Amino acid sequence: MILILFGLLLSFITVILLLILCTRIIVSLIKKKPFPKRLLIATLSGFVLVSSIYIYETYFFTFSDIDRESTQKGPGPLISPTGAYTANAYYDYMVVQQAVLI
Repeated sequence: MILILFGLLLSFITVILLLILCTRIIVSLIKKKPFPKRLLIATLSGFVLVSSIYIYETYFFTFSDIDRESTQKGPGPLISPTGAYTANAYYDYMVVQQAVLI
């Protein structure tokens, strides 16, 4: 949750930096001033951080999202062919219940 709030704050700051960058680019083209390189680097860094947070929150599974109260133990443990590893299965009780109702 904290990472999402940090991402929202960072995206807000990045949008403001982008607007400032666009106006400074227009001013630099009209008045022949030097290109704002530091502002461009800061804006691109913000985009990279915001997109990294978005990709992490969307595509990576974190075990903190599991509702521990509605899980039930499945069959197992299953032993690997070499016997080096074992695996346990857990089912989300709410998902299984909804699947039965359908």
